[in-house]
Amino acid sequence: MNPKSPRSPLSRFLPLAALFLAGCETTSISDPGGYSTSSGIPSRSRLYRGEIAEYELLGIGGTNRITDDDILKALASAQPVRLRRGSSVLLVQSGAIQPDEPLRSGLAESFKVVPFDGRPGDGGTDGRAVRLAAAHAGCDHIVACWGVLESASQQYGTELVSWVPLVGWAIPEQTRRTRMRLKVALIDTRTGSWSVFTTQPREEDATTGYLNRDSGRVAQVEKLKRACYAEAVRTLLDRHSD
Repeated sequence: MNPKSPRSPLSRFLPLAALFLAGCETTSISDPGGYSTSSGIPSRSRLYRGEIAEYELLGIGGTNRITDDDILKALASAQPVRLRRGSSVLLVQSGAIQPDEPLRSGLAESFKVVPFDGRPGDGGTDGRAVRLAAAHAGCDHIVACWGVLESASQQYGTELVSWVPLVGWAIPEQTRRTRMRLKVALIDTRTGSWSVFTTQPREEDATTGYLNRDSGRVAQVEKLKRACYAEAVRTLLDRHSD
């Protein structure tokens, strides 16, 4: 009988490599997590203080203040919201002190973009105040977006044997599947009329190890953002621009 071949330190732990679901999480695109100074991109978590309420930004009052006459008047005055290429738009990303660059630069190819703080105040967000800010900036329209990141992780179990000297070994530690959904609102500064659409959900898988976990997470989220932002800009141009 042939003698057994020596086993490498890695082979002893291959049975531990069976995947298991490590957990799911839902976060905002304005505070996605996983950003650290080691990855070269600083965390925005200290600046994040929640999302703008959609009802507040769109200027829809509480249900106890709405009458049937209000609804009839809104129906009678409703008009399609149209964007004119080359016009100025106030750009708001819910939860972010300023909109992400791929979204801003994508819109800037067809419009004059004025970035605006998308963080809610202590008392919430007054839609009329945002429209007034847009008017002072000479913006005919407001473009606002909300984004959600949904993630599920599959752990390889290597953390259980982290004491093994694996320097220089490219051992996968975690596979993370992330899905992004984006909602965009277009608001007429003068009338308050608005239109809302959502982008198609997009998914991305990323397998990372101990040393590149943060940078892998960053790259995964940024790739999803670029794809969703590009779709949002195309949809605005296709559906709402003249």
